[in-house]
Amino acid sequence: MGFASVPGATDTWGMLAPSVQLLTDLFEASPNVYFCVKDTDGRYLAVSEMFVRRWERRRHELIGMTVDDFCPPDLARLYRAEDRALLVSGRTPVNHLEAVADASGQRHWFLTSRALHKAEGFDDVIVAISTPTDLGGRAGQLGDGLRRAIELAERSDRGALRVSDLAEEAGLTTDQLDRAMRRVLGVSPKQHLMAIRADRAASMLATTGAGLADIARACHYYDQSQFTTCFKDVYGLTPSQFRSTIAEHAAT
Repeated sequence: MGFASVPGATDTWGMLAPSVQLLTDLFEASPNVYFCVKDTDGRYLAVSEMFVRRWERRRHELIGMTVDDFCPPDLARLYRAEDRALLVSGRTPVNHLEAVADASGQRHWFLTSRALHKAEGFDDVIVAISTPTDLGGRAGQLGDGLRRAIELAERSDRGALRVSDLAEEAGLTTDQLDRAMRRVLGVSPKQHLMAIRADRAASMLATTGAGLADIARACHYYDQSQFTTCFKDVYGLTPSQFRSTIAEHAAT
């Protein structure tokens, strides 16, 4: 079934632009591809079959919902903040590694790309595509080592990690880790560590009232100036701008 025939979708939200409709038709039949289209308020206009299966809901139930209706609260708040950052900055994140929950609450690693689609005569929409990384099975022992390195980076609370720390956890040389991470994630280990720290800071900005200096220390930035520069490199907004977009959205 193509997206155009989703019951109530076109009646409620209006027709999708032909270019977006083409994407939805293509990805509807693609295995292991999680695809969705949202309006600028975060309401789902179209979702792929894999997306429906992930959340164990009927398609028509998801149309018109937002992430607040079915995602864990911490992830929902972060996803909304990331969408707002895209709308404000115009920065298109490509192959962004993120944890995505399923209906049971279990989290899995996905590579997600988002883009703001504009077409004359149609409302702007956010288009997102996610694919599972399958780190353990993608490259045998090498992939398993890469998974361990990524999980160390995600859970670490013992200070700023170095690339050598990740390589040691993976059981790889730094050159092997660099090649493996570039092949699977499309980024270097250093770039990944920068993104992890920025993601952690974004979560704190979205879910706490902590001051910027406190968040900089908690996320192991040298100082608030480095925090601002590195965060903007990842999100296209300064930490203050990122937090403001969340507050503005909450007020509407």
